[in-house]
Amino acid sequence: MKVFKCADLGFKCDWIAKAKNENELLKLIKEHAKKCHDLNEISKEIAEKVKSAIITQ
Repeated sequence: MKVFKCADLGFKCDWIAKAKNENELLKLIKEHAKKCHDLNEISKEIAEKVKSAIITQ
């Protein structure tokens, strides 16, 4: 199981996503970023930070 916590990127946000693999998790993260943080584009820098914040449980 892959897990991502939005707060780990410095956002004041309690959102946590879990998925079976990284690709599924990244889809959820992109949807959340657009809907809740008005991030229509994910820069390479943010993408790298997101990937480094993903943990395996």
